[in-house]
Amino acid sequence: MSLILTFLTSKIALSADIADVDQNSWYVIVARHSDGCLNILGGSYDNGARATQGSRCDTPNFMWRFNQIAGSSAYHIIVRHSNQCLNVLGGSTANGAPVVQGERCYTRNFNWYLRRLTNGYYHIVNEQTGQCLNVLGGSMDNGAPVVQGIRCDTPNFEWMLGRLPPKI
Repeated sequence: MSLILTFLTSKIALSADIADVDQNSWYVIVARHSDGCLNILGGSYDNGARATQGSRCDTPNFMWRFNQIAGSSAYHIIVRHSNQCLNVLGGSTANGAPVVQGERCYTRNFNWYLRRLTNGYYHIVNEQTGQCLNVLGGSMDNGAPVVQGIRCDTPNFEWMLGRLPPKI
């Protein structure tokens, strides 16, 4: 087991079902292929700051909350350090479009569905485009960009949701 997963399994409760997503809890979101955690690069507070994968998963720019949108099964995914929402930059429908944080969470490019897979991981799917959150090119590198993509059948498109204990 990797060092990151060892840390995470000692600190989190793995989500077993979509209904287990607690809107009052913070989560780390971990890429299956690399054990890298979804984060906002450098802990930036800038609107439009890029989402990347990283190896240090214990700071607020790596912590996320899922707020279900009223009347929908979609969520806003909110990063703890800036309280901004994960979204596809500029509402792009392009394969490989960057995923960033943004201040205004009222358009469909800010809405995400959680699709549980049989292996316990999730596809995180953008409502506007139907494309999946993924680490570009399956990179293993710290700081690799997180983008949306049309081919959701490889491990770099699969994410573990790890609920953090209340006092982290």
